[in-house]
Amino acid sequence: MGLPMFRRAINGTSAVQTSDYTPTEGDEVEDLYLLLLDVKSQIPDIEAVATGAILSNYQRVRVENICARLGLKSLAYLWRRDQTELMREMVDSGLEAILIKVAALGLKEAHLGKTLGQMYPHLLSMHDRYGAHVCGEGGEFETLTLDCPLFVKRLVIDETKRVIHSDDAFAVVAYLNITKAHVEVKNAEDVCRDPERLRQLLPLPEIEDLDLGSLPEDIFTNPQLSLPAVAETRPKPWSSRCRFIDPFFAMSGATINDVTPEPKSISLEEEVRLVMEFVQSSLFAYGLDWTNVTLMHVYVADMADFALVNQAYGKFFGMNPPPRVTVEIPVSSPMHIQIDCMAFKPPDKRWDRETMHVQSVSYWAPANIGPYSQATLIADQAYTAGMIGLIPHSMELPTSTDPMTSLKEETRQSLKSLSEVVKAIGLDLETDAAGCVCYVSKDEWVGVARKGWEEVLEGRIVPISFVTVPRLPRNAIVEWQVVYQNSGSQWSNRGRNDDDDDTDDEEDGADVGELSWEVHKGAGTVECTSRGWSRGDFAVLNGDVKATGSDEIGQLTVDKAVELLWSTLKESLSRATDLGKHVLWEHSVCVRVFVPKAMHSAAVDGMV
Repeated sequence: MGLPMFRRAINGTSAVQTSDYTPTEGDEVEDLYLLLLDVKSQIPDIEAVATGAILSNYQRVRVENICARLGLKSLAYLWRRDQTELMREMVDSGLEAILIKVAALGLKEAHLGKTLGQMYPHLLSMHDRYGAHVCGEGGEFETLTLDCPLFVKRLVIDETKRVIHSDDAFAVVAYLNITKAHVEVKNAEDVCRDPERLRQLLPLPEIEDLDLGSLPEDIFTNPQLSLPAVAETRPKPWSSRCRFIDPFFAMSGATINDVTPEPKSISLEEEVRLVMEFVQSSLFAYGLDWTNVTLMHVYVADMADFALVNQAYGKFFGMNPPPRVTVEIPVSSPMHIQIDCMAFKPPDKRWDRETMHVQSVSYWAPANIGPYSQATLIADQAYTAGMIGLIPHSMELPTSTDPMTSLKEETRQSLKSLSEVVKAIGLDLETDAAGCVCYVSKDEWVGVARKGWEEVLEGRIVPISFVTVPRLPRNAIVEWQVVYQNSGSQWSNRGRNDDDDDTDDEEDGADVGELSWEVHKGAGTVECTSRGWSRGDFAVLNGDVKATGSDEIGQLTVDKAVELLWSTLKESLSRATDLGKHVLWEHSVCVRVFVPKAMHSAAVDGMV
């Protein structure tokens, strides 16, 4: 390729074999770190490191660790690509690679030296018959690249020797020993360095289309959110609350007021530090720490402070920070942030928190734009971080001069990315979503976001609340935060005796029947609708309360609305019990209430 080559001897071993990695003396990863450190010292303008990881978290995590330490970006554009599609693209682009090792059922010694183009039909057949990875991600084969459009010289193999490492009757292990080779200069017309021509050789993956083209005229109105203005009042300082129902923990409303009743003039970074220390002490009080946290909500008074908040917030986490939702809300002065936290205390190691934390830029889903993971799994639940419509490979929002076009594109992209993240943790957005909060930057965007959500769920009804906020990260239009129920989890069976012969087959499995319902109630000039969903031992419900009159909302109306919301939610939750689910109000871990910015928070505080 006409580029400098840097090499370094590998002196270390794979000392750390866990999926996560921390810098460890004697590990081979540190040899790669030193090599890239040398590269960076000689080429200071270097910005990123590219890897070919497709499914290997082991490889991706280690490269991301090195990049983070060196201030480099990790590029993993093959990450979680469809392997059949990817192999076809590589062959069609003019990449010439040969098999130099085989180690799988269906591959033979005779396949050594064959090109990927020659092997493509056979690899597809192996995938269909044996479930083999088309791109060899399961170690089925190894390759050597002889030529590609970027090369100015091609590698020519002169002499080889086949070596049988293991003559297994079902899956021979053999490799190609290259004993003689030379390089050959290519014709100028065979070398492709023009960006436009390269784009033609490697078309970008298409975004799965959602039917958002034909929208009814009334989709841009949302009567549930068009509340008359409430007279401005200065909200009283909010007090944080904690609830622990073993093994689940929830904390809401942590602000600087919890640290000092009369906050002095302090920097934003100091405020974040103090509030996070307060949250940390609350976790410690219940025998928890940051590794137990499953989801964080960070509300900021000004989204322009996003980077400063990230810097102070990130100091509290090591590897794999929890998923996070960040939105701007009218936080009462002098506060600048409010933090909510959910955590899980596993009864034993089997139920330790699992995370999906991808920092690489790829075609898969957006890399994290702050100290958070994309998803976490605990018990029979999963949570994803707030998802906005960033285009994964560019990490930019769709650009259009027409706001409606931007909204449609962001909705498509954000839901596509959300689906990919959920798929990576073994779940499905369409079948496993249990509840959602969708944040939008304008009331009129709700209809389009709702239509996109309904298209993805294909008729499934799960509770979803639409909340209008002043700003979202990167000035996005829409952001999704979804909770999921993992029907494949054995959490519901954890206390059962496996040797109990009196338990029939149906009782051995978790109750995974999905139920959904609606409850409607009214009281004078206010009415409320609650939607509930349950599967197994897990239930999610929401409630929307609205004023039916056009007069200015007074405190009496607010009180009625709060009382009605509370009673409707209780009745809705009792519906789960009526349907055979053993769910009680006392089992509720977390309740989130969103009110118009001018409404006095004391009304909701009293409800809780």
